[in-house]
Amino acid sequence: MQKRLPPLTALRHFEAAARHLSFKKAADELAVSPAAVTHQIKVLEWFFATPLFHRETRQVALTEAGWKLAKATSQAFRDLAETAQEIAGDADPQFVTVKLGRYIGARWLSPRLRDFWSRHSTVDLRLHHSTNEQPDDPADVDLAILWGDGNWPHHTVEPLIALKTVALCAPGMLRAARRFLAKPEKDKKILLHYRDHESWREWLASAGLDPAAARSGQVFDDANVVIEAAIAGQGITLGYLPVSQVDLRDGRLVPAHAHHCDAAFGYYLVYRPRVLERPPVAAFRDWLHHQAAGAGAMSA
Repeated sequence: MQKRLPPLTALRHFEAAARHLSFKKAADELAVSPAAVTHQIKVLEWFFATPLFHRETRQVALTEAGWKLAKATSQAFRDLAETAQEIAGDADPQFVTVKLGRYIGARWLSPRLRDFWSRHSTVDLRLHHSTNEQPDDPADVDLAILWGDGNWPHHTVEPLIALKTVALCAPGMLRAARRFLAKPEKDKKILLHYRDHESWREWLASAGLDPAAARSGQVFDDANVVIEAAIAGQGITLGYLPVSQVDLRDGRLVPAHAHHCDAAFGYYLVYRPRVLERPPVAAFRDWLHHQAAGAGAMSA
């Protein structure tokens, strides 16, 4: 006798909420209201007769039953997505779904895409921009260009671009930037930060400067916004060579200090092994490595 399965819609809402550990982020992903996500979670909790989340102040956490279900649903949706992609691939093989961050997309990949399309005019690239450094989110990703330390278990991981960190500013701000970096002042709000103060703290220390100066300045959650703020003369940013090379070449930014250092993280190409069986995916993967080889690639 076939066992009764939980409602698929409720499972989809649960999977997103469990992955994000946030009903609001799940709602944003699914284009529904947070109340709808809450309702679907309650449907599942009624079905299983057990709580799946601990509701805490301004956050949620999975219960033991929730962790068990999250593991099963995550794998199930990945399997479904992979099977659907294989079936769709047979009917429409000329597309590649690529996940990458907005910074690498805008500053490195986009200026190069004309070359790829000139060589592979029939391939349709579907670019998914995200700050989530998980290769299977969303589940239909063929290739992911991810920023990190290279640790993505159960995937093929290939070094793509090694990064060097450099201080950058707008040409009109060069004199003020050099004066500040020669003798950083702790309370002067001239540094522009991405996510936190740690990158500037590390750069200042590696340059033999006072890392305490990294405590001040504006913090942004989007790397491209940080760069645009620097281009507008709002402060000094940390750029990453060779990704920032396009802004240097076009004169929007200039080096504010001679010092540069190896970045702790780099860009990697991450994918499931079988995905290269599709020729368009293999072609784009090879093209990416060819592009990176001319822009400071990491050795394998």
